[in-house]
Amino acid sequence: MLFYPLDKTKTLKQQYPELNALQEFRDLTAKEEILVWLYSCKSSPVADIKDPHMRILRTIELMDGNHKLSDKDKTSFLSLVFSEKIKAAMDAMRKFDPEIRSRARAAGEQMFNNLMAISSIDISDYMTKADANGVTQLDATAINNYTSAIQKVRDELPAVIKMLEDGFGISSSVSIDLASGKSAHQIFMERQKQNQK
Repeated sequence: MLFYPLDKTKTLKQQYPELNALQEFRDLTAKEEILVWLYSCKSSPVADIKDPHMRILRTIELMDGNHKLSDKDKTSFLSLVFSEKIKAAMDAMRKFDPEIRSRARAAGEQMFNNLMAISSIDISDYMTKADANGVTQLDATAINNYTSAIQKVRDELPAVIKMLEDGFGISSSVSIDLASGKSAHQIFMERQKQNQK
């Protein structure tokens, strides 16, 4: 699930540095971040509710746990009146595609695995070759290719690791729950109950 609020002690911006880097999210409070996520994220528990009034109503109901809204905010939001900063953040959140990000994460994991496979090649298996007379000699081309490949791994690995650690905003544990057949709403409600214990 995309930008799922896994840790109730941290804001979404703290959990997902990518959001913190966006101008549209910099001035949002923790409550506003959750509002934006619930109402606008394509993988939130209310994403399938097409009617904006029903979606905001359900969003507000879900926020009554750790991110309780004031009566004034509830009234305003139920009328679909949002501040400019919230509207800008909602527009930014709507642009994120969970499917593309899940695929990108899988591609990143494959890149990491490929780089690790290259780095685990034993050069001693390729250092020599037999000439036409069967005489074993050093294979300078193979050694050069290996050295170039290892240099490329060394250059690329830090960026791939960072990319995977940042995670594309995808919460693996929630994605596993989704694969089990649970809806995003069920997952969110179960985790809310767990957080309240």
